[in-house]
Amino acid sequence: MTPTWDYQLEFFANCTVDLQAEVIGPTPDGFRVNFWAKRGSLRGPLIDAEEVQGCEFVTVRPDGMAVLNKTATWRNRDGALIMERSTGMTDLGPDGLARISSGSWNGTPTVVSAPVWSTAHPNWVWLNRCQSLSFGQTSAPDLVVRMDVYLPSLGEQRSR
Repeated sequence: MTPTWDYQLEFFANCTVDLQAEVIGPTPDGFRVNFWAKRGSLRGPLIDAEEVQGCEFVTVRPDGMAVLNKTATWRNRDGALIMERSTGMTDLGPDGLARISSGSWNGTPTVVSAPVWSTAHPNWVWLNRCQSLSFGQTSAPDLVVRMDVYLPSLGEQRSR
C-alpha cells in the first residue's frame, strides 16, 4: 500500500505555554488535571501573538494516555483576537496514571494535537478554514509546553 494523496505542511508558528496545574483527581473518565496558562506565545512568519487566557483540560486514562482538550484565546500584534480549540494525546507510558496520580511529574512526553481556529478579525478570517497539526513536548517538571504548529494542505492524488 502507498499513500493516495500528496500533501504539504506549512510551518505556522512556535507555541510555548507556561502552565499551572489544578489537580482535580480521579473521575469516572480517568485522572483529571486542568492546566491553566500563566503565559504563552505563538510566533511564526504570519503571527505574533500572546495568550490572553487558556486551559488544557487533561484526563489520564488507565493505559497511561493523557487526552487533552484545549481552549485558548490569543491576541495578535495587530489586535486580532483568535480562539484556539485543540484536541490531542500524550503517551505517559504504561505507568503514567500511577505516576501522575501520585504527583510524580517528570520527563518530556511528546504531545500531538489538532488545533482549529476561530476569529472575526478581517485579517485572519482565512484561519477559520484551517485544521492545524501541532507536534512537540511538555517539560513535566517545570510545566512548559513547546509545540510547532503546521497548516496542512492537500496536494494531488497520486497515480496508482
